[in-house]
Amino acid sequence: MVRLGGFQTVHKSTDKYRGKTMKKAFGIIGAFGREEDGVALTEYLILLALLVGGVIIAVTAAGDNLAAAWDTWGTFWNQLSYTG
Repeated sequence: MVRLGGFQTVHKSTDKYRGKTMKKAFGIIGAFGREEDGVALTEYLILLALLVGGVIIAVTAAGDNLAAAWDTWGTFWNQLSYTG
């Protein structure tokens, strides 16, 4: 290890592996892009995002009506359990 101005630097023997590690990482990322599994996964993630967005928009648009329906449903079940 070499010390320069109070900072430690990496030893030159470990420095030679740094380029190989980066090449391997970029190779894995590139392989993900070339494989069809990566494309299919991306399509499913986009579809999932669209579905979640649709549900959020629907619940936001019908929020008050949904809350009223939920309260009515809860009241119905509470009355059933007390009279039963």
